[in-house]
This record gives sequence, structure tokens and C-alpha cells, in this order.
Amino acid sequence: MFKWNTFVLALGLALIVSNAEARPKGPDFGPPMRILIVRGEGPDCPSNCPEWISLEGAFVKETPALFRKALEQIGARKPQVLISSGGGMVDAAMEMGRLLRAKGLDVSVARTLFDAPAVETAAPEQTSKSALVVAKRGRPSAGGSFCASACTLLLAAGKARHVAPDARVGLHEMFIPEQDVTQHVRYFQTRTLTRDGKVISKETRTIAEKDLIRHISRHSTSAKDYRRVAAYLDEMGVPSAKVVALMHEASPEHVVWLSRKGLADTLLATDAQPPEAALGLAPKVVAPAPESAAPVPTRESSMPIAQPRRERPSALTLFASRFGLTIGQLGLLSVLMLAMVAAILSSFRRGAWLGGAAQRRNSPPLS
Repeated sequence: MFKWNTFVLALGLALIVSNAEARPKGPDFGPPMRILIVRGEGPDCPSNCPEWISLEGAFVKETPALFRKALEQIGARKPQVLISSGGGMVDAAMEMGRLLRAKGLDVSVARTLFDAPAVETAAPEQTSKSALVVAKRGRPSAGGSFCASACTLLLAAGKARHVAPDARVGLHEMFIPEQDVTQHVRYFQTRTLTRDGKVISKETRTIAEKDLIRHISRHSTSAKDYRRVAAYLDEMGVPSAKVVALMHEASPEHVVWLSRKGLADTLLATDAQPPEAALGLAPKVVAPAPESAAPVPTRESSMPIAQPRRERPSALTLFASRFGLTIGQLGLLSVLMLAMVAAILSSFRRGAWLGGAAQRRNSPPLS
């Protein structure tokens, strides 16, 4: 006897995070990153014209592919990378950091300013997304530039890391933002033909497909994510323990902006060269020599200067001056007073001795 068994299976094939539909509730990282290959203009161009790659905006999932395209476009040249970013996707930043380190490029925290629109060669629909364009008439500026959150992961990959005094570098905790995700679900129907309990044939076909939108609340990243970041920082030669510790000092809504000492301790900055000097557009800035410590005084020079010693007058001298007596008169008076005191003591001691003897005669014996 033949028998058909029918099963319907709903299978979620993938979770697709849509950036257009994502609703982050954390820090505003700004618009998606725009990548520009900037070539300056001047009397030495094009033979000796400064060139750099400008990265400005947030790291999104398309950014690594565009950065790879920029690296392919520059070929064997090694232009510097100028970045100003509030962060974004950690995985995208680390992927770009590995590409940058493999190329051996330097990084400066700086913006690129233009006298003319920088995206004039880009299609209008690309201006709101990450776009790779070749721009001219650009000039670097550290003023108003910053590198925070995931941006520090790319900064750590630089062969040299220039952070001018006007630029800022900051860290905070990692998090997964609140967002809507789209799950593509496919429904299958399986028909099995059996005879006397044995399977004769089986066929499966798709009967429907649909997208389900699921909302994910914002939540903290796991310890595993921090271990991945720490391994990446160690790969780049940056002390991961110090950087991760600073990450935990600020919530996602806040940023710990590093001081010059913090930049040096974490190795996120190798020097404080402004971008103009790093690109060869201005002379190198010589770091000020540390202030020499004041010489430690020797024991002798640290002692106070000795003052002439003044003899303190004796009590007898003060007494004589008080009553108008000469030293001779004062001496005679002292002898008379001593004689009187001696006589009184002598008479007292004779009386005390007799009384004591009588007392001893009448006292009981000691047993």
C-alpha cells in the first residue's frame, strides 16, 4: 500500500542587518565613511605632488571594500591616510586596519578641507553613502578632527601614527545598537512516498518565501568580542590591556579623550606632527625638549645661612641690673645669704636628730 506523507518546514536562511532600517540608539557616528584619494596642486605637480587618502565618516559594512579599491587604485604608491571618524562597525575597522598595516601606510588624525566640492566627480546617489572619488585642491587640517571608538582600531594599524595637539583620540565601551534585522524565511514542503513502511521516494520543494523583521534591543558586547579586539591590538603592537581598560572607563554615550600621556602610554600616537608636516607641506615640528629638572641642592647649599650667635645673659646679671647693684656688691650679698641658709639648716638638723633618737628608743622591736 502506497502512502504520501507531507511536511511543511519553515527555515530562516539568514539574518540580514539592514543599515537603512537599523535604529541605533547609541552615539551618533555620523554619515557613512567617504573615501577620497586627494592629490594636491602646486608648481611641483604632478611629479612631486603630495597625495593622501582621506577617510571621514562612520565605518559601515561597505567601507572595507571601498578602502580595498582605493589601495588597488594607488598601486605601489604609499600615500598617507588622514582620518576623522566617530567610529562605527568594529569588524569593518579591524578589516581596514589589517589592509592598512599590510600596505605599510602612516596615519594622521586630520580632516581634509576643499576649496571646491570634493564630491563633484561622484554620482548624486553616492554622496550620502561611502564613495570613492579622486579629488583635488584639498588641504589637510587637524583642527576639529577626532578619532573615537572603532576609529582607534584603524589608527593603531598605522606604521606611524601622527596625532597633532589639535586632534583628539577617544575610547568608550563597545556595544551592539538597537536595530531592526530582516530574517529571510523560506517555507519547504516535503512529500515522502512509502510502501509497507519503506520509503520509496522523497521530494522537497519551496512553497513560499517571506521576510520577517525582528527588533533587537541595544545590548553590551560579550567578553569574547573584547578578546577579539585585544588580539587585534596585540597584532598591531599596541598594548591591548591598557586600551581595553580605557574602553571600560566610559559608557557608550560618553568618551574618554586621551591626554598626551595617555596617547603615549597606549602607543596610539607615535608623535604630535601636524598633518601638513607629516605630508611634507610644512617643516617638521621639533618636539620641545622636556623641561630639565631643577638641580638638587647639596646638603650644604640647602642649609640655611648661619647667623651670629648671641650670648644669653645669666640670671645673676639680670638681677644685678634690675636692682642697680654692681657685680662686687652682688657677690657679697650672695655670700651673706648662703651663710644664713647654712646656719638655719644646721640648727634644724640638730633638732631633727634628737627627736629622731628619742623616737627610736620608744619604738617597738622588729620581729
